[in-house]
Amino acid sequence: MTKGPGVVAGREEIQRELESRVALFKKSRFFYNLDYTEIIKLAVKATPLTYEKGSFIMYEQDVQQEYLLIQEGMVKIFTQLTSGRNFTVSLLTEGDSIMAVGIFSQKPVWCSAQALNKVTLLRVSREDYLDFVNDHTQVLFNYIDFCQIMLRQAHARLGEIAVEKINRRLVNVLKILITKFGNTINLTSTEIADLAGTTTETTIRTLCNMKKEGIVSTGRGKLTILDVDKLSSFALDTVPQQEAIPDVIYKLPFM
Repeated sequence: MTKGPGVVAGREEIQRELESRVALFKKSRFFYNLDYTEIIKLAVKATPLTYEKGSFIMYEQDVQQEYLLIQEGMVKIFTQLTSGRNFTVSLLTEGDSIMAVGIFSQKPVWCSAQALNKVTLLRVSREDYLDFVNDHTQVLFNYIDFCQIMLRQAHARLGEIAVEKINRRLVNVLKILITKFGNTINLTSTEIADLAGTTTETTIRTLCNMKKEGIVSTGRGKLTILDVDKLSSFALDTVPQQEAIPDVIYKLPFM
C-alpha cells in the first residue's frame, strides 16, 4: 500500500523533531559523550512544556519528580535569603538542566526556578530518567564532574562576595554573562544586582559610572558591553567595600 504524502511528511517532521531533541541533549554536560543511538532512547521519552515569562517552574522546598532540560528561553535559579533579598545562583539557557541533582536525592530543593522569558522545556519522568541512567553509567560520572565544577565555582563566588569590592564583583559577573550571552545582556539592573550579591541602587550607580567611561550602554532591560578591555580594568580601587552577605554561606552546597 502506497503511503500518502501527508503520512511521509508527518514522519519526516517527527524524525526532524527527534534529531533536534538529540542535538539538545548532546549539549548537556550529562550526555555530551554519549552516542546518538543511546541519546535517542532518552529523547523519545521527552515531552515539551512551556512556561510564560515570570512563571515559576519550581519552588524552593519542592521535591523534584522529573528531569528538565531547557530547549528555549532563560531560567533564573535563585534563593531567598533570611534578610528577605533574593540571591541569584545562576542563569540557565538552552541545553542546561534545571536542578538536575535533585531528581536522585528526592530531598527538597533549596532554590526556586523562574522563567525570565517564554521558556520551553523537555521533560522526562523520574522513572524513565533513572532507568536510562541505570543503563548508562557514564552519565553518573558526568554528574560527579558537574558537582565538582559547581562546588568549586560556588566556593570561589562566596570568597568573592566576602572580600571583593562591589565594582569588582559586578565586573566579574558581567564578564561571565558575556561568555554566556555575548556583549548584549538582556537583564535588568535588579537581576544583575542579584547575581553580584549587591543592591539594585549600587548596581545602577556603578553602571552609570561605566556608561560615563564608555564601557557600557544601557536600555530598558538591556545592557550592552562596548569595551571589554576597559571593563576588565574598571576603577578597581574607587568603590568602597560592601558588607558581605553571611546568610548565603549557609545555603551551600547549592545542589
